[in-house]
Amino acid sequence: MCSTSKNGTEHRAKSVQGNWMIPFERNEAFVGREGILHLLLDRIPPSTSNDACQRTVIEGLGGVGKTQIALEAAFRLRDTDSSCSVFWVPAVDATTFENSYHDIGRLLGVTRIDEDRTDVKTLVKAALSHEDAGRMKGSALLTTRTREVTGRFDVHPAGVIKMAKMSREEATEMLPARLTEGQMRDVASTDGPLDFLDNLPLAIRQASAYMLKTGMLAAAYLKHCRSSDARLVKLLSRDFEDRGRYDAIKNPVATTWLISFEHVSRDSPQAIKYLQFMCFLVQRDIPMSLLPSAEDELEADEAVGILEALEDRPQGTEMSGLAAVDDMVRCFESFA
Repeated sequence: MCSTSKNGTEHRAKSVQGNWMIPFERNEAFVGREGILHLLLDRIPPSTSNDACQRTVIEGLGGVGKTQIALEAAFRLRDTDSSCSVFWVPAVDATTFENSYHDIGRLLGVTRIDEDRTDVKTLVKAALSHEDAGRMKGSALLTTRTREVTGRFDVHPAGVIKMAKMSREEATEMLPARLTEGQMRDVASTDGPLDFLDNLPLAIRQASAYMLKTGMLAAAYLKHCRSSDARLVKLLSRDFEDRGRYDAIKNPVATTWLISFEHVSRDSPQAIKYLQFMCFLVQRDIPMSLLPSAEDELEADEAVGILEALEDRPQGTEMSGLAAVDDMVRCFESFA
């Protein structure tokens, strides 16, 4: 929320610096994504809309870097407008969500915020709505893995930003940022791992953390990934430290994908049936006619739509068949 004072000079002086509640440090190794950042910074400043509290959603599969780009956007917004208050509310679960509103209330000096049986969200809303908080202009930025959240918040299509994997140029810049000079002697050897990791940011982050910890060269890491599906899943399941992710969420790519699959299973059992079938035909384009039959056409279309959301297929393109989700499907098969 960005606020401007309506009352005297003394209050204006206090309000020049906005409140700042972000749980992470700035990611000094952040690279790329400039196109998406420009889109975000054109939309999320509250001053860009005079008529509404606009909503913007970053939508994409777990591991594509949604949190990191939202974090970088928040820091860039502060750089350009320090009077704009920024509050970060994790929705990992109901407890973290509620605790974040407690933290906002304490930051704003809300009375009774720590009393038992207090409606924390109502108190915080009232504090932000009070005329002393300044002009009522705000903007909400959400990150999500599913289209369902976008629909629930009734976000206009113009406010939905689809995130996919990195470009090769961005991925090539990201991997060396986490490795030693000795490990980067043969720059050409990084092409293989990046191809194998499909330029997915979290996979690159995990691979670089593992290589840095073990001193392994990129070529050796690629050899282990290619040696067997079991070894690949083992590598993708190794946890690592990342100060830019929530403590309550495990970092491995395999775990992140499994969470996405759990969401799919909850929302569409038919989509999981399709996914299990795809395990047998992985790395092939799968014609719709080969997929297991659904109860009705609507159920089938909903399931396909959910699985499409797991892919990097551009919006508006026609689909003659389902492209396999390769390593993700292999991880699902290993843990199912």
